[in-house]
Amino acid sequence: MMTRWLANIFTSPLFYLGGQSISLLWILKILGLLIFVSILARFFKHLLKNYILRSLGISESNREAISTLISFTLAALGYFIAVQIMGINLASLAVIIGGLGVGIGFGFQDLTRNLISGFTILGEGKLKVGDFIEFHDKS
Repeated sequence: MMTRWLANIFTSPLFYLGGQSISLLWILKILGLLIFVSILARFFKHLLKNYILRSLGISESNREAISTLISFTLAALGYFIAVQIMGINLASLAVIIGGLGVGIGFGFQDLTRNLISGFTILGEGKLKVGDFIEFHDKS
């Protein structure tokens, strides 16, 4: 009796999204998949930076930049695949995602600008991983 009640809580639909019923179990599965993709991307970054790119003789700052860009790309691709595997059709959510993308783009302009600047500085080789940068407050 208790197991049936517990199974009912986890499997009863909370709402519908793109024709897919979303339950508590579905949410736990997608969270597990997204965490797995994040761990896999981090592991691949470590492998790429410390073994593959090092054996090619690439400098440490370039290894960091290359491995970070590749791991971000793999993570984003993995997130899209995970959502598709769980049955959400992203084409049906394209308008909502597009609107959110514009809003998030305006909100994260500084963050994106700083991220790109960091990759540029690392790629130029003027700063190396582990260098300290000190800013003086003008207040």
